[in-house]
Amino acid sequence: MAQTIPRPLAEVFDNHGLKLIDIKTLAILFKNLVQIKGEEKCWDLVRIKNQIAGEQSNSFTVTHPSYPLYKGKDMRYLCLAIAGHYHEDKSVLIRKSTCQCSYCINPNHYFYGSERDKKIERWRRKGYEINDELYNKIKEMRSSNNKVFSYRKLASDFNLSMRIIRSICGDD
Repeated sequence: MAQTIPRPLAEVFDNHGLKLIDIKTLAILFKNLVQIKGEEKCWDLVRIKNQIAGEQSNSFTVTHPSYPLYKGKDMRYLCLAIAGHYHEDKSVLIRKSTCQCSYCINPNHYFYGSERDKKIERWRRKGYEINDELYNKIKEMRSSNNKVFSYRKLASDFNLSMRIIRSICGDD
């Protein structure tokens, strides 16, 4: 019994110049990875590339310095599409802070969000305890009185670098 492919999924692959067989290839790979590695662990393409059998193994590459590729296309978007998550306007692709592998292809380790979310996740990956609440608090304190709440004071009060404080507060 043939299954129909959701239109948004087919569109994502079509927009990347890929075909229906590519959807099937990745869906089978993900199904196998869920069974072998589980849904929460990183699926590091560097480590699993040797385990991918057949002609498809040449389609997976890690030649880009910060993300995995499938037939020369950014694989992260394809991973999320297979999982049923599609790009929305004004959203960016973000790797969760719990994922330490830049070549991870686990769709559970990615989401779409804002540039702000991207910054927060990057800082959290580096070990800083920053969340939306703290981000807003720092921004509000600085905007309430930038003479009292200097970058240096905020950095000291919240045990963050001045670079992070500047990034949160922006240029006043």
